[in-house]
Amino acid sequence: MKKNIKIIFAAAVLALSFDSIGEASDMKFGVVKEAKLMKNTEAIKKFQEDIKQYQTKFKKMILAHAQEIDKAAGVILAKKDTLSKDELNKKVKSLTERQKDISKRDQDLAKKIELALIPALDQMKKAVAEAVEKVAKAQGYDAIYNESSVAYFSDKFDVTDAVLKELNASLKKVKVELPKIK
Repeated sequence: MKKNIKIIFAAAVLALSFDSIGEASDMKFGVVKEAKLMKNTEAIKKFQEDIKQYQTKFKKMILAHAQEIDKAAGVILAKKDTLSKDELNKKVKSLTERQKDISKRDQDLAKKIELALIPALDQMKKAVAEAVEKVAKAQGYDAIYNESSVAYFSDKFDVTDAVLKELNASLKKVKVELPKIK
């Protein structure tokens, strides 16, 4: 039964498609390559470079924290024979607590970074949508599709360069306020 419903639905969609071919032939379509926009928009490239530098600093901070804990563990191990069992347990417990605190701070910072990136990504999406709309209106397009939603298209439908030009003109900087790394 379900299979029959699917076949009937597919046939109806196909029939409607054929029925509107005459109408669709009067429409002007375009396709934009979003990956090319992300790779070649100056403000987005700068944003990506800044994020890469920030990630490097973040990774160095995490590594420094790990080295700090390793060094403290080494000190405890070096003194283990001179400490009483009680003192040793106290130092290990203290180090474990310090490690948990550092790990929690690092995780909290990672969450703050993630939250700080959301408005920047929204800004980029909005700028792309506005650039696409401006090109569509200026050049008389009825619809512009993202490349990922089209199985095949001829290069004559590619409006990426026009959108890229508009995007570079309109998007001067991607704003992001990342938390300070200590």
